[in-house]
Amino acid sequence: MMAEPKMILIMGLPGSGKTYLAKLMAQHFDCHHISSDRIRIDMGLAGQYSSHDKQLVYKRILEKAEHFLKCGCDIIIDTTFASASFRTSVQKMARPWTDEVFWIRTTAEDETIYKRMATKRNDSEADYAVYLTLKSQFEPVAGEHLVLPTDQFSDMEMIDQVTQYCGLTNDRKPNPSN
Repeated sequence: MMAEPKMILIMGLPGSGKTYLAKLMAQHFDCHHISSDRIRIDMGLAGQYSSHDKQLVYKRILEKAEHFLKCGCDIIIDTTFASASFRTSVQKMARPWTDEVFWIRTTAEDETIYKRMATKRNDSEADYAVYLTLKSQFEPVAGEHLVLPTDQFSDMEMIDQVTQYCGLTNDRKPNPSN
């Protein structure tokens, strides 16, 4: 019998290391990585953060995630997940295909985030002012989740913590192409 696909949801404020962790995990475990920053760019919505634009990006995240879960693929979604309602939407979307849903919240000290945001990042447009705004808007996280302070662990230590929390192994099924 084939194992249910796993869905790992990595949330956190800009500069907290969520995309870094998602890329690290996707490579290490051959999971498909869905990034809200990448989707925003691919949709031609870079720099556009109206409520309507956010909804378009969130809708595309859900469509991509549903596609890969239907195919039985493990996925990692990385976005801020600042809104509890969006977290609920993602959880509901996954129900028909898997109960293997894991939430990880990346964190880092403000000083670390400030330093990280001082350098140009490929996909993210967020600066320290955006970080401070989102920090004040981030809705509390209910339910079980792993809190991972990315500025306190090496790459292998982070992989080990996520592996243990999610029950991942290197023998997961490969991903189909988009």
